[in-house]
Amino acid sequence: MATDNYKSLDFYTSRIGQIKDGFSKFNEKENFYFTYNKNGRVYLISEDYTTEKGRDNGIESVKKNMKDNTRFVKKSNNSGKHFFSLRAGNNQEIARSTYFNSANDLDAAISGISTGSWITSDSVKGAAGAAAAAGAVTKLSSDKKYEKKDKPVERTEKKVHKVEKKVERKIEKKVEKKVERKIEKAAATSSSSGSTRKATERTVRGADVKTSGGGFKWWWLLPFLLIPILFFGLRSCGACGDAGAAAGAMKDKVSETASNVADKVDETATAAATAAADAARQAEEAAAKLAADTKLKADQAARAAKEEAQRQANYFNGNKSTGY
Repeated sequence: MATDNYKSLDFYTSRIGQIKDGFSKFNEKENFYFTYNKNGRVYLISEDYTTEKGRDNGIESVKKNMKDNTRFVKKSNNSGKHFFSLRAGNNQEIARSTYFNSANDLDAAISGISTGSWITSDSVKGAAGAAAAAGAVTKLSSDKKYEKKDKPVERTEKKVHKVEKKVERKIEKKVEKKVERKIEKAAATSSSSGSTRKATERTVRGADVKTSGGGFKWWWLLPFLLIPILFFGLRSCGACGDAGAAAGAMKDKVSETASNVADKVDETATAAATAAADAARQAEEAAAKLAADTKLKADQAARAAKEEAQRQANYFNGNKSTGY
């Protein structure tokens, strides 16, 4: 560069011609200049170069260093206007920005130039832009943009919460139904055993009644049988003794059978109760296992959904710290 000399903004904006990759090149008399433009606004201006090749080398240096945030030096003038100086690796100034009304606008411009991501703002006025872009620039508040980026993340988190609730309800319903079926089956088994025992007891009681009360219904025949009994008394006394013994043996046999039947009923009832208890225990174990397996799957699904939500959050947040 020949001198440390920047022209007025009007000097640059009135001479902007064809723009390529954001840069516009022009010459005035024997000196050569460039500007860097974006969204109809001039952001960077150059000093004067004595040769066209020097000016082109300056553009290449700007392209290289504008991607590094450390190359921007922020400044302000006595009027409270903010601007920055873009410097090369040797700390030599290679371009200077136009003026900004606030430090936020200045930071936004640096971020846009270094990252290539741009937003528009009311505070970035067309007075500093090209003549073709004169007029108000549509405002998009960075806070609103962040809000729009956050909405997909919030919707994803709500979906994850709904999935968790739905899985929990399904687990509860499946466990309740399975436990109810097991309990009903055990109750049916126990009820059947109780009915069998009651029927057996009724049979045994009926047998006792028939055995103990059958002979006394013939009492009115005794007077007619008295004479034959007395006549054959001496001869048949031994036979009578045998008949009495047989009747006693029969009664003992019936009692023994009844006792055996009662024991069998008790054994059957005990076995049924044991089976019912085992069935209930198995039902509880199965229900617990089902609940544990389903909860594990639900936890895995919820964890995957949360990871996806976090991934989307990271994606949508983008370069939030830069203002974009």
